[in-house]
This record gives sequence, C-alpha cells and structure tokens, in this order.
Amino acid sequence: MGSTLGHIATIIALGAMIGRIIELSGGAAAFAHSLIDRFGSKRTPLALTVAGFVLGIPVFFEVGLIILMPIAYGVARASRKPLLVYALPMGAAMLTVHAFLPPHPGAVAVAQAIGADLGLMLLGPSGR
Repeated sequence: MGSTLGHIATIIALGAMIGRIIELSGGAAAFAHSLIDRFGSKRTPLALTVAGFVLGIPVFFEVGLIILMPIAYGVARASRKPLLVYALPMGAAMLTVHAFLPPHPGAVAVAQAIGADLGLMLLGPSGR
C-alpha cells in the first residue's frame, strides 16, 4: 500500500507542475485556438474535444478544466451558443483520458492492483 501511494503521489505532484507550466506558457490556449482554426467554426466543439483529449494526457481533469474553460467561455460568447455545446464534449474527453489512460492515478492504481503492465494498459482495458 505504501509503495503504491508513494508512486501515485509522485504522479500527482508532477501532473500539477506540468499543468501549471502549460497554463503559464499559454501553450494550451495556443493549441486550442490552432485546432479551432484548422477545424473551422462549424466544428469548434470537435476541436475543443480534441484539445481536451490531448491536454488531458499530461494533466489531471481538474487542471485541464481550469486551463480550457476560459477558451470554451470565449468561444461560446463569440458564437452566441450555449456553453454546454463546447464544454461538455471537451470535459468528457478529458475525463475519459483521466479515467482510463496511464499515468493518471486511477489507471496506475488499477494496474498495480491487478499486476498489469502500464505499457500494455495503453493497448487495452485490462493490460493482459
């Protein structure tokens, strides 16, 4: 139990630091806006979904939500569409990554509990 907790605590600390660096550098905003430009205004929800998925890999769900929500608010205000049109798919993508992909604590804890290899967990749900 103690070794698992120590491993997960390291992941949490590193994820928080990476999230802060991404936020301060403006990298997430630049990435999201470049996706919006590439996908076009009609596919902005899809662009924010992809941004949420990609950003959800190195940071935790809560951190990603704090970083990307101002972008979703701005896009919703500019397009005069409901915020949920943009925020719900973006949040669902980040939550999916957070729940199922390592190096997030939930996936790491499950992998250690069942003795699965973390690399194989990327290929399938059980890692076996």
